[in-house]
Amino acid sequence: MADFVCHGDILYSESIEKLKVFEDSYLVVQDGFVEGIYETLPEKFQGVEVKDYGRKKHGKSDNHDDTGRAQNAQADCFG
Repeated sequence: MADFVCHGDILYSESIEKLKVFEDSYLVVQDGFVEGIYETLPEKFQGVEVKDYGRKKHGKSDNHDDTGRAQNAQADCFG
């Protein structure tokens, strides 16, 4: 079971030169790690707490590598 789900516009860097954008999507956190990002929330995650951030553009970032860690999924998805 997932810990929580964040809904909104999700951005992350695939490399130092490339930014990946998922508009109006779901980021699933499971066991403290990012499980995945989805355009629609899969059935298996229905009933998990969803933190809805709408279509806000957040400007938070940091300059270190958390590779897969949700610990810095901006402290509970920008919370």
